[in-house]
Amino acid sequence: MGHEPPDTVRAVYHSLAGERDPIDKARAPAAHAVLASALAELSPLRAWAPADPATLFDAYAIHRVDAWLRQGFQRPAHGDGRPIDVTVDAYVDLWRGLGMTPVAPRVFHPFFVEIVDVEPDPDPAAAPTLLELVWPCLMWGQMLFARAGGRIRAGADVIDHQVACTSTLYWAHVRRDRPCQDLSTGWGSNSQWSTRFRRDYVDGELLRYNVDAILRPATATARDDELLRYRCSVRAPALDDAFPYDCTAVEPMPPALLGLLPPR
Repeated sequence: MGHEPPDTVRAVYHSLAGERDPIDKARAPAAHAVLASALAELSPLRAWAPADPATLFDAYAIHRVDAWLRQGFQRPAHGDGRPIDVTVDAYVDLWRGLGMTPVAPRVFHPFFVEIVDVEPDPDPAAAPTLLELVWPCLMWGQMLFARAGGRIRAGADVIDHQVACTSTLYWAHVRRDRPCQDLSTGWGSNSQWSTRFRRDYVDGELLRYNVDAILRPATATARDDELLRYRCSVRAPALDDAFPYDCTAVEPMPPALLGLLPPR
């Protein structure tokens, strides 16, 4: 599969395997043209509106390319020594050139920032605060394309360091630093690509999570909300065999993040 000509996003993804510098491979004229063409066709997703499954399958393929590239600046776990050399700057430059908007949140919020590391706060009830942004998030218009990575400080009763950094990350297909799972997991090489991209939107002063899911309000629990918002467990016990994919929610944008995105 690695020698398949990059005439589809799926072929671009397979072409990255085994490359020490997959960014360089993605920048190659043929691969770059495929990614640019696919994103042009997906431009209606930049604003929140209903989307047909085939469009979300195509968006998922783009997401898979992004997930592979981000392995280059994820800390390897379990002795994983695969030589993947991707700098944050090169990663951001690639996606900016394809029309994405890098955004650097000023404060921690799980809509925009995934947890890379947690420094325990002396106060076990302390709310999480952002210490360092390791990489920025990418926005595709009003749609969240990829969350930022951040190191945070939080009280142990709010976010448990061990759980938040090692529990299964949902809606993720490939990682170097932790277990992951998405709806393609366990399917064959063809069927796994019929997976819908998870869509989250900044809608004015609202944050809309996983907009293509439908959750009956009576079935929602606090742990459902945790997995939906953080995409992983952050409190013990870890929920590593859960199925959060049907959950959805809407919440107000925190005042500290108003104005984070450029005007439409």
